[in-house]
Amino acid sequence: MVGGRTAHGQSCDLVVAALAAVHVDSSNTILLDRTVLGVPQFAFNGYSSVLRGDTTLARVAYPQLRSLNRERLPITPCLAAERHWRTIPDSVLIPMFHAIDGWTSFREQYGASAQFAMISQPLIAGDTATLVVATASGHLSGRGVVLQFVRDTNGHWVKRAEVQIWTS
Repeated sequence: MVGGRTAHGQSCDLVVAALAAVHVDSSNTILLDRTVLGVPQFAFNGYSSVLRGDTTLARVAYPQLRSLNRERLPITPCLAAERHWRTIPDSVLIPMFHAIDGWTSFREQYGASAQFAMISQPLIAGDTATLVVATASGHLSGRGVVLQFVRDTNGHWVKRAEVQIWTS
C-alpha cells in the first residue's frame, strides 16, 4: 500500500467509510471478494429501481461508474488483514442461493444475523470519491446506493451525498 491506496486504487479508509455509511460492519457482514456494480438478484424475491436522494449525482456518476466497473478487481486486501472483514467469492455465494432456501443456508454458514455487501471500484477525482455499495439481508431486504465522499483537511473520507438506486 502506498499513500493509503492499494495497487487497485482503492483506499482501505474509503471502503470502510462507505460500508459504515450504509450501516454495515465486519461483525455481521460478509463482503464479496471482488468489486462489482449491480443488483444481487440471486438473493432476492424481487427488487425495484428507485432514485431517492441526489438524482443529479446518479445521472452523472452512475454511467461513469458502470464503465469503470466493467472489470472486477479483488477487494483491497487491507480489509481482511487490518480491518477483520470476511470475504467470500460469489462463486460460493451464488450456488448457496440456488438452494430451496438460500438465506437459511447462508445464515447456517455465516451466522443468524449475517448479511452480505458488495462494493464497486471507486471513481476518484482529486479529493472526491464516488462508489456504489449494495447490501442484502433477506428475500426482500436489500438496497444499492451511490455514495460520494470528500477528503477533509485531516485526510478522512466524509460522506457528501447519497442516492438510493434500487431496493428490495
